[in-house]
Amino acid sequence: MSAANSQRAKKSDEIKWMEKVFAAEIENRLPFQTKAAIMERMEAGGLVEPMKVRMSGCTVEGWQLTHRGRIQYCEWASANTTETV
Repeated sequence: MSAANSQRAKKSDEIKWMEKVFAAEIENRLPFQTKAAIMERMEAGGLVEPMKVRMSGCTVEGWQLTHRGRIQYCEWASANTTETV
């Protein structure tokens, strides 16, 4: 796989994961829970950050989008949406 194709595949994977976290956010299901290794790479890139929520004596750990990640995802979604309102 060429370097350009590798970068596109990496970006595509990031977009898929940002979409999952964004959906959890708008559905009030944060933190998004996963142990996928890509989340740590996305954290290093400033797209997601760890999140902890305490509910009924239990701590739930997961991920949330950073402002940068949210903006990047929304810009991508806006550019790739053909539906008009």
